Amino acid sequence: MSTSVTPPNPEPYKDAGIEDIKHDIEQTREELGETVEAITAKLDVKAQARKKAATLKNQATSRLASGKEQAAGAMAYSRSQLDRITGQVKTYRAENGRQSQALLAGASATAGAIITIIIWRTLRRRPVAGDALIP
Repeated sequence: MSTSVTPPNPEPYKDAGIEDIKHDIEQTREELGETVEAITAKLDVKAQARKKAATLKNQATSRLASGKEQAAGAMAYSRSQLDRITGQVKTYRAENGRQSQALLAGASATAGAIITIIIWRTLRRRPVAGDALIP
């Protein structure tokens, strides 16, 4: 499977003058110089690594800046929500402070009574050490 490679610019025709030949030589030199530069660039691993590192650094810097902006926006939103909720709590406490204190005291007393009853019933059902022998 061989492929034929044709030069991009064939040699000047047979009746070409000196100027045509010089022009062809100059064009060939330019193309050869560009080819050598391209090959040199591909073989320069350090330069490619520096270029890739610079690209990655720019991407990371851009993502970091974007992340900072998003975090700042989320923080501002969170603060506004916290301020709103704090205001609502203060309003609720001012309006219902006495009622909630009485409700809390009643709930505490009820819980205490229930715990006392549970402990009293548990202790009442326990056999005493001497009672186990009496039928």
